[in-house]
Amino acid sequence: MEWDGVRLYDAAGAETMSAVKIGICIPTEEGYEAKWQAAMMQFYELLGTGKYVDGWRRLYEIRRKFFDTDGHLLLPYLAYGKPVWDGTADRSRRLFVFNDGGFGDVFLYCRFLAEASRLNGEIVLAVEPSLRRLLLRLPWIRSIPASKKQTLAAEAFRTGIRPLKSQLNGVDAVCPITMLPYFVGATDTGNAQPPYIKASTLETKRWAKSLPPGRNVGICWRGSNFIPRMVRSVKLTDLALLSRVPGVTWHCLQADATEQELADFPIPLRHYPGRFRDWNSTAGLIAALDMVVTVDTGLANLAGAMGAPVYIALGNLTCWRYGEHPTRTPWYPSARLFRQDEPDNWQPVFSRIAEDLSKHVGHIADNELCFDSTPED
Repeated sequence: MEWDGVRLYDAAGAETMSAVKIGICIPTEEGYEAKWQAAMMQFYELLGTGKYVDGWRRLYEIRRKFFDTDGHLLLPYLAYGKPVWDGTADRSRRLFVFNDGGFGDVFLYCRFLAEASRLNGEIVLAVEPSLRRLLLRLPWIRSIPASKKQTLAAEAFRTGIRPLKSQLNGVDAVCPITMLPYFVGATDTGNAQPPYIKASTLETKRWAKSLPPGRNVGICWRGSNFIPRMVRSVKLTDLALLSRVPGVTWHCLQADATEQELADFPIPLRHYPGRFRDWNSTAGLIAALDMVVTVDTGLANLAGAMGAPVYIALGNLTCWRYGEHPTRTPWYPSARLFRQDEPDNWQPVFSRIAEDLSKHVGHIADNELCFDSTPED
């Protein structure tokens, strides 16, 4: 695989435009955006080829250089004068970790909270409200601030709305979640391996009661706008080739699916309008299903973090986490990758998925690792 601007999507371009737009950083030199792009592509290449130590260090250098302008070190949370965690151990420290990326980034990077918790006394995690119920189940965190306002780092990054200063009361240091690997000294994909996120037993059982006998597979075809949709999203009708797979009941995991999309789809598709309250609800359905077929979305990362069997359709532009191997990623061992050979041509991708699934659908292992059997929920 070639690690260049043609083969990689990334937040490099989108992140630059967002950062400049809301004033987190201000380009003060000629060629600023080109330098940002070049630096991010170097970071992507290092991580994509498994050079993790150098990659995390490069990301840290990029953030220090490009987000230090006007007193905004890294992201808006740091404008309140709290120091950035330096990676040292202090069991009396209360560390505030916040999301500075998309949903998929949270699901990927939260594994490094395991190492961070051993180096700090308490971990407070700030994420979007839709993640709160699910991630409260992580054993490494003390609390997640409950707020319905758009005051979290990821929202501040996209909208320019500043976080509440009160969220930092009693906090000794802060750290963006994407910087955890650097500060914990990660040399690989982390000590916490999938399934490090588990769905609620109660949610899983609720979904399981509504599933028919036989094999049940969920599909998702569209991501959010955090990364431009044309990079990784498809039309539902592009998945029509899945009709070749026998003996499967298909389930819609696309929370924002429209009635018109479902009407145009040639395969019967079970739809659950209003039942996806948040990511905890989604995780419950994933755990109840036999497997998931999805494009590169937050849901793909969630299924991988849960250790759920998942087929991920990747566009011609790919994220570093999917690496160089044609079908596997070390970050999510339960995932199988299906890569696009040429831009905008999804038919071969879903044809291969349908063919592979037809061969193995009768042998999909029951998904026993994806839910938490603890009784407290």
